[in-house]
Amino acid sequence: MLDTARGALNAPSNRAVFAEMALPVIDGAPLDAPVTGRLDGRPWHDGAIDYTEAGFLARHLSTACFIVISYMSAMRAGEVLSLERGCVERDHAHGLVLLRGRHWKGVRDDTGDKMPEGEIRADPWVVTEVVATAVAFLERLHTRAPGCSRRRCSPTAATAATAATAATAATAATAATAATILRSRVGGSRSETRINHDIAEFLAWVETYCTEHCRSDRIPPDPAHPVIYSARLRRTLACARSVTDHPVTRMRPVRFTVVGHLARLGGPPAGVW
Repeated sequence: MLDTARGALNAPSNRAVFAEMALPVIDGAPLDAPVTGRLDGRPWHDGAIDYTEAGFLARHLSTACFIVISYMSAMRAGEVLSLERGCVERDHAHGLVLLRGRHWKGVRDDTGDKMPEGEIRADPWVVTEVVATAVAFLERLHTRAPGCSRRRCSPTAATAATAATAATAATAATAATAATILRSRVGGSRSETRINHDIAEFLAWVETYCTEHCRSDRIPPDPAHPVIYSARLRRTLACARSVTDHPVTRMRPVRFTVVGHLARLGGPPAGVW
């Protein structure tokens, strides 16, 4: 009965066969994967995750990872989106977590022309363990391409096929969204325009989730700039850093703010702050 239209399952003749054989018919196709994540001691998802949900939830997860990496590293959106598998390095001698990736600002060739491909940054970004965890999640969201040793950590097609399949049972608007994702180049990273759209969808999903589960820890709207785009993550951290340069403020207020944001992610590792 796999890949059978819902209408065919509801046909009286088929219903009679199911009843005679005592076969139950359920809505959806629940995945045989336990829900292990918990919020306030309870599973974050009610029941099993359905096949039609998986692609969209994976998309939201990758967007959440992008937000964590961008906010906690001060990297530009394009630099985060171009990170590749294996980009996390560790300096065990000094206890540092490093991100190795490309940058474009000020990168020029011998003739002084800009290099559109950029170059690997000579000095890697120093990040926290939370960022390394986010990268590890992104690496697990898609498999290594055959014959390819490295692949982008923010893929456009990692969940595209699943999302498109799920859209066949969803609304026309959802199907259009999935089709947009599917048109992206396989194996390439998301564009800044695409990630901005995904951030908006992620924020809407969080709002809906909090409403449906009567949670008060929703993301508050920004009355001055309601649209949250990727570049704001880096500017927020840059602003926070400029405040810490003041001899009076030091680091305590900013550390409190960052830890507050990380509380929903399980908090920063011991010793990070």
